[in-house]
Amino acid sequence: MKSACLPIIIAITATACCQPSPRKDDPALSSATGGLKLLKESPIQDLLAGDDRRDRLEASGVTKRGADLFVAFDNMSQIARLNADLSANAAGSVWRGGQEEKVGYEAIVWVEARSRFFTVIEAVEAVEAGDDADKKKKKKDKRFKAQIRAFDQDMGLQSEGAVGFEFESENKGLEGLAVLGDGELVLGLCEGQGCRKKAKEGGRGVVLVLEPEEGGGWKPARELELPKLASFGDYADIAVAPDGRVAVVSQEDASIWIGALTPDAQGFQGEGKVWPLPRDADGQVCYCNVEGVAWIDDRRLVLVSDKAKDDQPAACRPKQESIHLFEVDDAP
Repeated sequence: MKSACLPIIIAITATACCQPSPRKDDPALSSATGGLKLLKESPIQDLLAGDDRRDRLEASGVTKRGADLFVAFDNMSQIARLNADLSANAAGSVWRGGQEEKVGYEAIVWVEARSRFFTVIEAVEAVEAGDDADKKKKKKDKRFKAQIRAFDQDMGLQSEGAVGFEFESENKGLEGLAVLGDGELVLGLCEGQGCRKKAKEGGRGVVLVLEPEEGGGWKPARELELPKLASFGDYADIAVAPDGRVAVVSQEDASIWIGALTPDAQGFQGEGKVWPLPRDADGQVCYCNVEGVAWIDDRRLVLVSDKAKDDQPAACRPKQESIHLFEVDDAP
């Protein structure tokens, strides 16, 4: 996903200092942006010990299962299990699943009713029957499809299948994943407005409602357009609470939209609310690389951040490759 640090476009009532944060439960973390209050955060590396440590932790998705958090990365296929209270993990207790070359996941969600994790690979080139394997397609003719994988609770692969929706770019596919009910329907959040490569002013975010097909594939049943208030430059992840509330995070806008699905899941109720993530005292974006979001309970959200890009401002560095817990005081 492309990262950016943009100027503030939504008024905020309070700001948080974005210097390197005190560890975890330090009272100095109790800063707020409107109804969004930072509770705890930590570099993911600081939660790992010994051989569990990695050089790059490009966090891209997060989900909660019991007392644990599971974090996906777009630069590796292994999943990290972390303590939900952000306490340090014992050596050898973190990594789940095998390491597969050139595979990473953009999102992860736990489905309790099915005892399954779902992950998504953003987009891979679609190869149709009759394509000449020896003849490369021109770039403009290439089309890409996201791939959803299902794993058991120990991250053993159970099934995988393509999503029946074509994207224009391998870098602008499905970026977020959530489930409805017992997991009979999956929500796939497109990274680009309208599920397209290029954003336009006033463009809307789109959620694909996906139904399972025989053979492991996923068929779009319908498309849900996010409210106008959630018109972001990009869309990084989606989370759905048991009561139907929805959280959508944007990396490019460094903001969170929170709304609610209609009871029949055919759309969204009203406009919802948008909160920018805390800025520094000068109004600079410092949560520049947020990519994953999940509900911890009815008031708390967990977010994870990717690695900062070399050309991003220095203010982005302290929050990179980290995990953050926020409380929402007045969500819909």
